[in-house]
Amino acid sequence: MDCEKYMSLMSEYMDNEILPEDRKLWEKHFNDCEPCKRYFLSFESGMELVQHAKHNGCPDAVKERLARFLAEKTNIPIDL
Repeated sequence: MDCEKYMSLMSEYMDNEILPEDRKLWEKHFNDCEPCKRYFLSFESGMELVQHAKHNGCPDAVKERLARFLAEKTNIPIDL
């Protein structure tokens, strides 16, 4: 698998919905690939920010901007 494929599996990995054999390949790739590791850490931080906004609230304009930004960067629709 190439980097693009691994990045597309990021959400499944985080939700523990990835096949065990793919999980091993995914983890090996991310341990060895610095650009993918940085991308994953920023993705993970973004998802934590989304969860924080959902649970603690924030102005609607901020929610919309955050959702739009994350959707553009990850190609995953974010529901706030």
